[in-house]
Amino acid sequence: MKNKRARYFVIFTFLMLILFVGGWRYSALNKEYQTQALVTVVPIQEKETVKTDKIQFTVKDKKTWVKNNTFYAELSLTVKLLEPNSYGFKKDSLYFYENMWLDVPYRDRVSAFYVKNSDGTSIDWDKLTLPKELNIKINFSKNQEFINYENKPVYFSFLYPEGTHFAKYQLLLRE
Repeated sequence: MKNKRARYFVIFTFLMLILFVGGWRYSALNKEYQTQALVTVVPIQEKETVKTDKIQFTVKDKKTWVKNNTFYAELSLTVKLLEPNSYGFKKDSLYFYENMWLDVPYRDRVSAFYVKNSDGTSIDWDKLTLPKELNIKINFSKNQEFINYENKPVYFSFLYPEGTHFAKYQLLLRE
């Protein structure tokens, strides 16, 4: 009987130690993210140039349409990459499109189903040198019924990492 109690005590102590160390590491890793607002929403307009220290972009044109019960959005952008950043939570990444979405607030985000040069050719990311200006088209699609749920507005969103927080640039596509 004593042997069984000792075993349970050791297991309980070990589990409590794991919980304590896990909680301590979690708070240590996330300490800098808890001191300020994590995401700041910045509304933008079509043809407005957004300038940051690592990227500049302009949404030149936006098109939305519905076909076969699917909502489509196509955006033409001019993007000037100045430096790599933590896009897609990957350090020193050039893949800025990983942080661009079709956004229905409080419902869903949809990533681009393709990103191409404005002439329709693929972007050769391996041969990209900085600074580089790209003229690109980004396409999104989502089931129309899902988007019409509760008649929420639809946005194009670009989540830009700024140190330990983010700026979320939003362009209204449909009210």
